[in-house]
Amino acid sequence: MKPEEYPSSAILSMTVYGESSNQPITGQILVCQTILNRVHRKTYFGKSIKEVCLKNKHFSCWNGHRTETPLDDDPNLQRMLEAWESCRAGTCTDKAMNQIRWVVAGCLNGDIIDISRGADHYHAKNVNPYWSRGKSPVLVVDDHVFYKLT
Repeated sequence: MKPEEYPSSAILSMTVYGESSNQPITGQILVCQTILNRVHRKTYFGKSIKEVCLKNKHFSCWNGHRTETPLDDDPNLQRMLEAWESCRAGTCTDKAMNQIRWVVAGCLNGDIIDISRGADHYHAKNVNPYWSRGKSPVLVVDDHVFYKLT
C-alpha cells in the first residue's frame, strides 16, 4: 500500500512510531500532540493528519517513501510499516506500536489531555535545525526539544 492509502489513524500511529518508538510514553504523547497541533492550526503544515504527516521533509520517518527504492533508502520506514501491518493483521508483537496505538487513540478521542504547551515543532537533541536557531523551547523531554512557532 502507498502511505496515502492508509487511514489517518494509521498514518498518525506510524508517524509517532517512526519518530518516537524509542522514547518513553510521555515523549510519544508529545510527538502525537505536536502533530495534532499542526493539524488543528490548518496552516502550511496541512489541513489533515495525512497532509501534515506526509508533508515533504517534515517528518524524517516518511522521507524515504518518496524515492525510487524507499525501503532500501530508509530502514526505519520498513520497520514502521512492518510494525503497523502486523498490528493490522491482528498479530501485533511490537510493544512500542501497541503502546503508540493506545497513545494515538487517546489523543484523538480526548482521553489524553494536551501536555505539549501548544508545540508545533520538535527535533532530537542531537541536531540543530535552522528553524530552531534563536528560538526558545516550550519543553525538553527525553531526547526531544519542543517549540511553539506558529
